[in-house]
Amino acid sequence: MTGTFSFAAIGARVLFSRVALSSFLYAGLLFAALSMPAAAQTPVPKPALSSADSSKVMKWIGQEVSNSRQQYCYRQSFGRGVGAPLSTCSGSNPDKDGLLCYPNCNAGYDGVGPVCWQNCPSGFRNDGAFCAKPGPYGRGAGYPWKFGDKAFSLDGARGRCAKANPQGCEKSGEIIYPKCKDGYHAVGSNICSPNCINGMTDIGVSCSKKSYGRGAGVPMKCAAGQQEDAGLCYTPCKAGFHGVGPVCWQNCPSGRKECAAGCTTDTQTCVTDTVSMVTAPIALAATIVAPGAGKAGSVGAKLATKAPKAFEAMKKAAKVADLTSKAADVVLLAKDVADTTASWVDDYVADFASVTTDRVAAEVDKNFTGAANTWVKRQYAMVHFSLLAQSNGIQTAQVMLSTAALLDPTGVVGVVDAFAKPICETALPFPAVNRLY
Repeated sequence: MTGTFSFAAIGARVLFSRVALSSFLYAGLLFAALSMPAAAQTPVPKPALSSADSSKVMKWIGQEVSNSRQQYCYRQSFGRGVGAPLSTCSGSNPDKDGLLCYPNCNAGYDGVGPVCWQNCPSGFRNDGAFCAKPGPYGRGAGYPWKFGDKAFSLDGARGRCAKANPQGCEKSGEIIYPKCKDGYHAVGSNICSPNCINGMTDIGVSCSKKSYGRGAGVPMKCAAGQQEDAGLCYTPCKAGFHGVGPVCWQNCPSGRKECAAGCTTDTQTCVTDTVSMVTAPIALAATIVAPGAGKAGSVGAKLATKAPKAFEAMKKAAKVADLTSKAADVVLLAKDVADTTASWVDDYVADFASVTTDRVAAEVDKNFTGAANTWVKRQYAMVHFSLLAQSNGIQTAQVMLSTAALLDPTGVVGVVDAFAKPICETALPFPAVNRLY
């Protein structure tokens, strides 16, 4: 069984080194006991991965386990810009006016909000509901009767006017005047004022426009390819995300509900979960052993039963620190730690899918075979055991387990991070790593 050693030749060497080790606590003695070569010692299996690659794999497993077992996970997010104002009209309301869209006005009319007003003729000033006329002009003093003309007749005056004004003449009072030019009409005796056209009402200096309503208008929309949120337009979020203002938030996985910046399986425990994710990652990791851990005969039940024995051995070993301790006691305690830990790890590895997830076990089996497969599973088992031991107050757990050549400590930090802030992602790709053998 990997992790079991022969300690026949260790006692003498430890005793020989007692003076040199007098200032060290148990961690130093245990290191000496476990690291000294012995002819009968079972060789420690070669690492299947470098420390860097091992750390990647351990973190990946930790993330998968954390995501599948913990009630709370943090949603991923990314920014999509500050947003642009609504700017587009379309369909049956293509005319933009202010912040609303209206139907186009009929020919000869312009829209102002919900009203279509007649256009002013050329040369007239637009005064809103009116068209101010261009200036009038005078048509002179006219042609009155004069001496020499037929008595009581204006024929002579009319003749003189017609000779000088080919457009024609007309009588106003007792005087003959030239007719106003086209587009004008007489006002009083000798003033020509511009005509109002297209049914406008003449009110003297202006023409009153005709108008009609075109509805209350509808809000503008975002341009094609943009998404509206709270009156602004944004680039749509990628698949699996939804926008809230300038931020795209990951959609919660199936079976989970939104909870602040994350997702939870139970909204009633939302606040509790959020706090615990930050404050107690090691304790949280330690609680995840196997589903149905309380069932008699289950893998979880076996691990839960064996763990206290291993922790007790560690706690006893940690107390051995003075020069009165016998070298043999140090060796026995070291062996006890190695044996109880290895037994726990063997049970963990034997049913790896149950204590992690089916997907984790399948990915490890797909990427590693033979001794490498066992090594990877044992490494994660030791990472989990280390967290479990630390949550029980054994601060030297990593030192002991690393010294026994059972644990590569570089993977522990990544797993703690995975449990401290699990990301809502249930299918992270398996990391690319290089096999050492």
